[in-house]
Amino acid sequence: MSKVMSDFEREKGLFCTPRHITRALLKREEFPGLVWEPAAGKGDIVRVLLEWGYRDVLASDIYDWGFQPCEIKDFLKSATRVGSIITNPPYDLKWQFLTQAKKLAASKIALLLPLDTEYRSPFLRYHESDAAFPWKALYAFVQGVPWANVDGTWGRFLVGWHVFERGYTGNVIREKIAFDRVPRSA
Repeated sequence: MSKVMSDFEREKGLFCTPRHITRALLKREEFPGLVWEPAAGKGDIVRVLLEWGYRDVLASDIYDWGFQPCEIKDFLKSATRVGSIITNPPYDLKWQFLTQAKKLAASKIALLLPLDTEYRSPFLRYHESDAAFPWKALYAFVQGVPWANVDGTWGRFLVGWHVFERGYTGNVIREKIAFDRVPRSA
């Protein structure tokens, strides 16, 4: 995989999720049923799911990034029902992805979102109080994420896994995650 973002990747907002970021989520949460990655890109999250023993995985994306098997389809227009959804959604479509995921996931959703999302939008607060499918956890990375397809530090963002679970009744779990030194290939 190239360490330099191509013009097409930049234009479409493709930020490939490093493996250690997905592993950190899977150490903390289990995802029942068919797990769908609807913004699969080059397959980074899907590969980690398979590595962790998830066998019932669906990958899709609106663009063909060359990852196989990956269905080319628009998540926001889909009616496919699944057990869980895990994705690093396109930044400009994050709220549409969350709304759609709540319609399609039976159990759980994890979206990798910027950490300032909580303070910039009342939309996330609405989801915290959604009794049917509330916000369960925020696993916040305290260091900027080194995207797998971006070289250098310009592309680092403070992000966290925002997890939503149908029927969850507790307070939002907040955990900070730090890594010592993570190799770029991890």
